[in-house]
Amino acid sequence: MARRFKDTPELAKRYEPILGKETVDTILKSDQDKLSKQSETYYERIVKEFADITDPNGKKIGDLAKNKLEALRHPILVGKPAPEIEGEDLDGKKFKLSDYRGKVVLLDFWGNW
Repeated sequence: MARRFKDTPELAKRYEPILGKETVDTILKSDQDKLSKQSETYYERIVKEFADITDPNGKKIGDLAKNKLEALRHPILVGKPAPEIEGEDLDGKKFKLSDYRGKVVLLDFWGNW
């Protein structure tokens, strides 16, 4: 959130009524790298010690923490390469996102659960 607020000041303003101006200001003044490391430590602890506990929706918090760790360790940032994605197109032909480097690509993720 600190990175997003700094990159998009209007987003920070929109969060002021929700979080309070003081909280938003604290987030904006924070050390992003330090916060990321602290978050990583806490998520690792959740995975190690509390993985099988479920949230109110029945999802294991260990799985949720693993997803957060992945996002912290491999953030998707403007100007940085996208993570590798492999899949099949509508005709069943396999492809990798890196095959389209330098081209404009629209990704539409969906599933049928």
